[in-house]
Amino acid sequence: MLIKQNKESILIHIKDKSFFKKTKGFPQFDFIENQIKIGVYEFFTDNYDSPSIIVSISLITNFIKLFTLNNENLNFEIVKNVIKSIDWNKGFFNNIKGIEMDELLKKTNLNNAISNHHFSNEINTFYFGDIENPILVKFIEEYFKECGFETKTFPFDHFIIDTNDIDNKNKIITKLNSIISNDDNIVPLSKSDAYYIDDNYKYKTEFSLNEILWAIENGLAYGYKINKNKVNIVVDENDENEKKIYNNNNNNLVCWNFIKSDGKSSNLYTLPQFRGKGIALKVKAKLTLSSIEKNIIPLCSTANDNTISNSLIGKIGFKYSYSMAVMVISKNKINF
Repeated sequence: MLIKQNKESILIHIKDKSFFKKTKGFPQFDFIENQIKIGVYEFFTDNYDSPSIIVSISLITNFIKLFTLNNENLNFEIVKNVIKSIDWNKGFFNNIKGIEMDELLKKTNLNNAISNHHFSNEINTFYFGDIENPILVKFIEEYFKECGFETKTFPFDHFIIDTNDIDNKNKIITKLNSIISNDDNIVPLSKSDAYYIDDNYKYKTEFSLNEILWAIENGLAYGYKINKNKVNIVVDENDENEKKIYNNNNNNLVCWNFIKSDGKSSNLYTLPQFRGKGIALKVKAKLTLSSIEKNIIPLCSTANDNTISNSLIGKIGFKYSYSMAVMVISKNKINF
């Protein structure tokens, strides 16, 4: 049975960007920096002068990021008290005084998550993203189980390209252009592509379409398109999912990748018939180049057992940074 709560969070809404000068002790600072630049996350902390935890809330999805200090500097009791101070049965913004829905709705046109989730009186599912601290992961699993939620944890590895080093940045740009090699089949994704991608997304959620549309609107989504009439394509007739993906593809899209509104690229996918041809490497290179041009730190994450993806991003110049977890928290049965 779900525990009914009547609480007010102890978190403070961060409105002054000068606050983030105090966050260098957070190992996930690159994530925070990208989110600040992009501007569709709201930030909260336990203590404005000496923060132990920063919570960032996506305005276009039901994702919540939890950033904590390095373990040697962290008072974990503070983190636990922050999480326990929130009524997770309702939308997050209902827990915070002084948060006005109308003001948040002005920040993005993809605002159904604000009205239908973050201010809802009852929610079913949300996600904790990119938790670096394994102690925090274990606490969340145990705490939310006690509160009557189901949880599922997915381990990921986080990668970064250092663009602060100008020499390294220039070398990376040269390498990316060499990989792309003026291939006209690499194109920006369109809104019609977004619906196709979301329909065939392994981790499709209530608001995943928002992430794809946001990336397309901001020039941070690329794909590889071919003329199917000029290519001999073999589809496994025994694989219903493969047939569905191919037959519903009216835009000749065979590979895609996009940067989410947290500034991290993810969800690189190539149709099975086109794997092993270097297409994914070209698309990832083009997207990475676009992020550098837009002054977004190149970040990506992969499942920690995905050796193929890890090898591919290594060819582009991504370096391992740290391991982390993405967690699904739901009142319903979790099916992926």
